[in-house]
Amino acid sequence: MNPALEQLRDIRGLDSIPWWPPAPGWWVVGVVLVAVVAVALFAAMWVYVLRRDWQSDARRQLRELGVRVHHAEAKEVVACLSELLRRIAMVRHGRVASASLTGEAWLAWLTTNDPAGFPWLERGRVLIDLPYAPPRDQARAEGIAPNDLLALIEAALPWLERTPSHASYVAAGKAWLLGARKSTMEWVSSHRTRYFHV
Repeated sequence: MNPALEQLRDIRGLDSIPWWPPAPGWWVVGVVLVAVVAVALFAAMWVYVLRRDWQSDARRQLRELGVRVHHAEAKEVVACLSELLRRIAMVRHGRVASASLTGEAWLAWLTTNDPAGFPWLERGRVLIDLPYAPPRDQARAEGIAPNDLLALIEAALPWLERTPSHASYVAAGKAWLLGARKSTMEWVSSHRTRYFHV
Protein backbone atom coordinates (compact mmCIF):
# COMPACT_ATOMS: atom_id res chain seq x y z
CA MET A 1 0.00 0.00 0.00
CA ASN A 2 0.90 3.53 -0.57
CA PRO A 3 2.09 5.23 2.66
CA ALA A 4 0.49 8.51 1.57
CA LEU A 5 -2.95 6.86 1.49
CA GLU A 6 -2.54 5.62 5.01
CA GLN A 7 -2.18 9.18 6.27
CA LEU A 8 -5.61 10.15 4.92
CA ARG A 9 -8.43 10.51 7.41
CA ASP A 10 -12.23 10.52 6.92
CA ILE A 11 -13.93 13.85 6.19
CA ARG A 12 -15.19 15.36 9.39
CA GLY A 13 -18.62 17.14 9.39
CA LEU A 14 -18.81 20.89 9.88
CA ASP A 15 -19.49 22.24 13.33
CA SER A 16 -23.06 23.50 13.82
CA ILE A 17 -23.57 27.26 13.58
CA PRO A 18 -24.11 28.70 17.08
CA TRP A 19 -27.17 30.83 17.86
CA TRP A 20 -25.17 33.29 19.87
CA PRO A 21 -23.79 35.76 18.96
CA PRO A 22 -26.08 36.47 16.02
CA ALA A 23 -24.82 37.78 12.72
CA PRO A 24 -24.60 41.60 12.32
CA GLY A 25 -27.71 41.62 10.13
CA TRP A 26 -29.79 40.17 12.98
CA TRP A 27 -28.48 42.88 15.31
CA VAL A 28 -29.73 45.53 12.86
CA VAL A 29 -33.13 43.82 12.54
CA GLY A 30 -33.42 43.63 16.33
CA VAL A 31 -32.58 47.30 16.86
CA VAL A 32 -35.05 48.38 14.16
CA LEU A 33 -37.77 46.15 15.65
CA VAL A 34 -37.23 47.56 19.15
CA ALA A 35 -37.33 51.13 17.75
CA VAL A 36 -40.58 50.47 15.87
CA VAL A 37 -42.23 48.98 18.96
CA ALA A 38 -41.04 51.90 21.11
CA VAL A 39 -42.39 54.47 18.65
CA ALA A 40 -45.71 52.62 18.38
CA LEU A 41 -46.07 52.47 22.18
CA PHE A 42 -45.18 56.15 22.53
CA ALA A 43 -47.71 57.12 19.83
CA ALA A 44 -50.44 55.01 21.46
CA MET A 45 -49.77 56.56 24.86
CA TRP A 46 -49.72 60.06 23.35
CA VAL A 47 -53.08 59.50 21.65
CA TYR A 48 -54.54 58.05 24.84
CA VAL A 49 -53.30 60.96 26.94
CA LEU A 50 -54.62 63.55 24.49
CA ARG A 51 -57.99 61.84 24.27
CA ARG A 52 -58.35 61.53 28.02
CA ASP A 53 -56.83 64.91 28.68
CA TRP A 54 -59.48 66.95 26.88
CA GLN A 55 -62.30 64.89 28.33
CA SER A 56 -61.05 65.12 31.91
CA ASP A 57 -60.31 68.83 31.51
CA ALA A 58 -63.81 69.48 30.16
CA ARG A 59 -65.36 67.42 32.95
CA ARG A 60 -63.38 69.41 35.52
CA GLN A 61 -64.48 72.72 33.98
CA LEU A 62 -68.12 71.61 34.00
CA ARG A 63 -67.83 70.67 37.68
CA GLU A 64 -66.32 74.09 38.44
CA LEU A 65 -69.19 75.75 36.57
CA GLY A 66 -71.63 73.74 38.67
CA VAL A 67 -70.03 75.15 41.81
CA ARG A 68 -69.91 78.70 40.44
CA VAL A 69 -73.64 78.66 39.63
CA HIS A 70 -74.49 79.45 43.26
CA HIS A 71 -72.11 82.37 43.82
CA ALA A 72 -71.21 83.86 40.42
CA GLU A 73 -73.23 85.95 38.02
CA ALA A 74 -75.49 83.93 35.73
CA LYS A 75 -74.20 85.84 32.71
CA GLU A 76 -70.61 84.79 33.44
CA VAL A 77 -71.55 81.14 34.02
CA VAL A 78 -73.63 80.97 30.83
CA ALA A 79 -70.84 82.56 28.78
CA CYS A 80 -68.32 80.00 30.09
CA LEU A 81 -70.76 77.13 29.46
CA SER A 82 -71.43 78.35 25.93
CA GLU A 83 -67.70 78.51 25.15
CA LEU A 84 -67.10 75.10 26.68
CA LEU A 85 -69.95 73.54 24.71
CA ARG A 86 -68.60 75.00 21.50
CA ARG A 87 -65.12 73.63 22.20
CA ILE A 88 -66.52 70.18 23.01
CA ALA A 89 -68.59 70.21 19.81
CA MET A 90 -65.56 71.17 17.72
CA VAL A 91 -63.54 68.33 19.22
CA ARG A 92 -66.28 65.75 18.73
CA HIS A 93 -67.55 66.77 15.30
CA GLY A 94 -64.84 68.93 13.80
CA ARG A 95 -64.47 72.66 13.40
CA VAL A 96 -66.22 72.76 10.03
CA ALA A 97 -69.41 71.16 11.37
CA SER A 98 -69.99 73.41 14.36
CA ALA A 99 -67.73 76.46 14.64
CA SER A 100 -69.64 78.79 12.33
CA LEU A 101 -73.11 78.16 13.80
CA THR A 102 -74.81 80.92 15.80
CA GLY A 103 -78.20 81.61 17.31
CA GLU A 104 -81.06 79.24 16.58
CA ALA A 105 -78.90 77.25 14.15
CA TRP A 106 -76.42 76.52 16.96
CA LEU A 107 -79.19 75.35 19.30
CA ALA A 108 -80.77 73.25 16.54
CA TRP A 109 -77.39 71.67 15.82
CA LEU A 110 -76.90 70.92 19.53
CA THR A 111 -80.37 69.34 19.71
CA THR A 112 -79.74 67.22 16.61
CA ASN A 113 -76.29 65.99 17.66
CA ASP A 114 -76.79 65.66 21.42
CA PRO A 115 -75.89 62.10 22.52
CA ALA A 116 -78.60 62.11 25.20
CA GLY A 117 -81.28 63.94 23.17
CA PHE A 118 -81.46 67.04 25.38
CA PRO A 119 -83.88 69.69 23.98
CA TRP A 120 -81.40 72.54 23.53
CA LEU A 121 -83.84 74.53 21.37
CA GLU A 122 -86.37 74.73 24.21
CA ARG A 123 -84.16 74.82 27.30
CA GLY A 124 -80.89 76.27 25.99
CA ARG A 125 -82.13 79.61 24.71
CA VAL A 126 -80.23 81.32 27.53
CA LEU A 127 -76.95 80.24 25.86
CA ILE A 128 -77.53 82.53 22.89
CA ASP A 129 -79.29 85.40 24.65
CA LEU A 130 -77.67 86.02 28.02
CA PRO A 131 -73.93 86.21 27.18
CA TYR A 132 -74.62 89.03 24.74
CA ALA A 133 -77.30 90.86 26.72
CA PRO A 134 -76.55 94.48 27.61
CA PRO A 135 -75.58 95.26 31.22
CA ARG A 136 -78.92 96.95 31.85
CA ASP A 137 -80.57 93.55 31.36
CA GLN A 138 -79.31 92.41 34.78
CA ALA A 139 -82.81 91.71 36.05
CA ARG A 140 -83.24 89.09 33.36
CA ALA A 141 -79.95 87.44 34.36
CA GLU A 142 -81.00 87.38 38.01
CA GLY A 143 -84.31 85.76 37.05
CA ILE A 144 -82.56 82.58 35.91
CA ALA A 145 -82.79 79.86 38.51
CA PRO A 146 -79.57 78.06 39.45
CA ASN A 147 -81.35 74.76 38.83
CA ASP A 148 -81.89 75.74 35.19
CA LEU A 149 -78.19 76.42 34.79
CA LEU A 150 -77.31 73.17 36.56
CA ALA A 151 -79.61 71.32 34.14
CA LEU A 152 -77.71 72.80 31.20
CA ILE A 153 -74.38 71.83 32.76
CA GLU A 154 -75.65 68.29 33.36
CA ALA A 155 -76.86 68.15 29.76
CA ALA A 156 -73.32 68.90 28.58
CA LEU A 157 -71.83 65.88 30.39
CA PRO A 158 -73.01 63.20 27.91
CA TRP A 159 -71.01 64.96 25.20
CA LEU A 160 -67.90 63.71 27.04
CA GLU A 161 -68.93 60.08 27.40
CA ARG A 162 -68.33 58.83 23.88
CA THR A 163 -65.18 59.22 21.86
CA PRO A 164 -65.01 61.81 19.08
CA SER A 165 -66.61 60.58 15.89
CA HIS A 166 -65.21 62.85 13.20
CA ALA A 167 -61.99 64.30 14.59
CA SER A 168 -58.94 62.18 15.13
CA TYR A 169 -57.64 61.97 18.68
CA VAL A 170 -54.59 64.03 17.88
CA ALA A 171 -56.69 66.75 16.24
CA ALA A 172 -59.05 66.63 19.19
CA GLY A 173 -56.22 67.12 21.64
CA LYS A 174 -54.72 69.96 19.63
CA ALA A 175 -58.07 71.74 19.35
CA TRP A 176 -58.65 71.34 23.05
CA LEU A 177 -55.19 72.53 24.00
CA LEU A 178 -55.47 75.58 21.75
CA GLY A 179 -58.77 76.48 23.39
CA ALA A 180 -57.35 75.93 26.87
CA ARG A 181 -54.32 78.08 26.03
CA LYS A 182 -56.57 80.87 24.81
CA SER A 183 -58.70 80.68 27.97
CA THR A 184 -55.60 80.70 30.15
CA MET A 185 -54.22 83.73 28.36
CA GLU A 186 -57.54 85.55 28.78
CA TRP A 187 -57.57 84.69 32.48
CA VAL A 188 -54.00 85.95 32.91
CA SER A 189 -54.76 89.20 31.11
CA SER A 190 -57.91 89.78 33.16
CA HIS A 191 -56.20 89.04 36.49
CA ARG A 192 -52.85 90.60 35.71
CA THR A 193 -53.68 93.82 37.53
CA ARG A 194 -54.73 91.96 40.66
CA TYR A 195 -51.63 89.78 40.90
CA PHE A 196 -48.92 91.73 39.12
CA HIS A 197 -49.97 95.34 39.89
CA VAL A 198 -49.56 96.44 36.28
